[in-house]
Formats: sequence, structure tokens, C-alpha cells
Amino acid sequence: MIRRLRRTLLTAWTLLLAAVTTATSAPVTPTVTVEMRTEGASGRFRFEPALVWVTPGTTVRFVADSHIHGVRAIPGMLPEGVEPFAGGMGRPLVLRPTVPGVYGFKCSAHYGLGMVGLLVVGEPDPAQLARARAIRHPPAARVVFARLFRTLDCLARDGGCVPEVPVADLRSGRLADHAER
Repeated sequence: MIRRLRRTLLTAWTLLLAAVTTATSAPVTPTVTVEMRTEGASGRFRFEPALVWVTPGTTVRFVADSHIHGVRAIPGMLPEGVEPFAGGMGRPLVLRPTVPGVYGFKCSAHYGLGMVGLLVVGEPDPAQLARARAIRHPPAARVVFARLFRTLDCLARDGGCVPEVPVADLRSGRLADHAER
């Protein structure tokens, strides 16, 4: 009887220990926050960081500093099969992209002022990247996208150059900020 009780308690203890160990060692999903800023370190009406490179499944959270900003996907700047996303004005939007590629985004109200950004998931397909580069934009957005794509090219070569825009690079599993210089 005592032997059976000991065995039952030992089994229960082993199961409890296994459950606690599994629960505490579960992988944490990386998260990056992109701020929609009226006044930021890189100027007025900007996303910070403007370029985010993540692994598939990373949580990307867009947060506005004011009710006048809202994030929206740019038509033609999404991987094939990905549904366009749009957040409400002044409201946060959370994405967990799993399809590799380049995701272009803009502020619904300030696209014409160059309030745009790039989310790169995994290793983008060269053909999709070329299509994203070819999209036409208003003049101020065109200037910012030129900087974003030059910075992306720099990072794709594993650095060796100074990024032109604020960057969050989570490809290695750790946040590496590259500030505009």
C-alpha cells in the first residue's frame, strides 16, 4: 500500500516537473514595435524603425503616437498570396507574417509626405523584390523608398556600409538597431 502511494506520488511529481519545465522553456515569439511618429529622430511623419527585417512568424506591432496615423499595405508591395493589411487611424495593428518577402507599408494620411516603410520577412524572392522596387510612389515617398532599398541592399551584403534609415534587424534572433547617420 505504501509502496503504491510512493509510486503514485513519484509519478505525479515527475509529470508536474515535466509540465513546468516544458511551460517555462517554450520558445518566446520575437516582437518588434514600429512607431508611427509625427516628430521622430529621423524627421517628421516617419515610421521608426522604417526598415524591419524579421524571421517568419515574428510579431510586428505598429503603434501610432497620434490619432492622425494609420498603417496600410501598399498595393503591389506584398508577397504573392498575402492579404493586404490596414489598421485604423490611431489604432495599433499587430501582424505575424509567415510568408517570406518584402511588405511595403504607408501611413494612410501621410503617404504623400513620405511616411512609408519596409518589412522584410525571411529571405525575399528576387522577383518579388524587383516588383516591389518598380512600384510608383508620390515624390516624397519615392525618395524614402530609395533610401530604404539602398539600406536593404546594404544589410543583404551583411553590412559594411552605413544604413540610411532606422533599422530593426531581427534575423539573428536579437534586436540590432542601426540608427540614421
